[in-house]
Amino acid sequence: MEELLPVLRALKLATTALCSEKEVSVSVVYPITAALLSRHLKRDEGESPKVSEFKRRVSESLTSRMEPENTGTAQKAAIVASFLDPRHKHLKFTTNAVKEAVHEKVRDLLSGLRVVSGDESGPAKRAKPVDAMVSFFGEDYFMGDTVTSDHSEIERYTNEEGISSSQDPALWWSLNEHRFKNLSRLAKAYLCIPATSVPAERVFSAAGLVVSRLRSRLLPKHVDMLLFLNKN
Repeated sequence: MEELLPVLRALKLATTALCSEKEVSVSVVYPITAALLSRHLKRDEGESPKVSEFKRRVSESLTSRMEPENTGTAQKAAIVASFLDPRHKHLKFTTNAVKEAVHEKVRDLLSGLRVVSGDESGPAKRAKPVDAMVSFFGEDYFMGDTVTSDHSEIERYTNEEGISSSQDPALWWSLNEHRFKNLSRLAKAYLCIPATSVPAERVFSAAGLVVSRLRSRLLPKHVDMLLFLNKN
């Protein structure tokens, strides 16, 4: 059992990071998986057969579940979040094919954002008279190339240096939102996703302790207040 301690310690650290409630967690799913597979679960010469077998089984399980080198993985929220996290945006933990697939996925998401924004209808306004030139050429003629704009924003983002692992990606986006207006919208949507269901399970567990038989007549708003105090 003692021989397994280094491996178990690495798995415990990975689990702790993924279950974090106060830090961005979804974006570290694939970087952590890659580190486990390439470093901590790599079989070493001289280790016992039991340790080698344990590493092999865990590695195979992780690889089959996560599919880190499959380009289809680019469709998953976790790896898109890794790209939107300035600590991991260069995607050094995966292959060039997967990187390109992720970039293509992000471009599609940015296009989707524009469609949603365009479909949102505000209060009815009086129609403005159509300019003769606009009427002749069409509105699209005078608009910027949005595809080029998306490519430019992604390129500027990827060409910049990443931030250190100790820095807060949420704070970075708060400070740089004005520079990457479209990507920042995606970052807000993706980086808030929890990596696991543990935070939600903790809340339900806390609710079970707060709402006991003697407190069964509490109003929902009071339960919410007690849960807030319990978790903060």
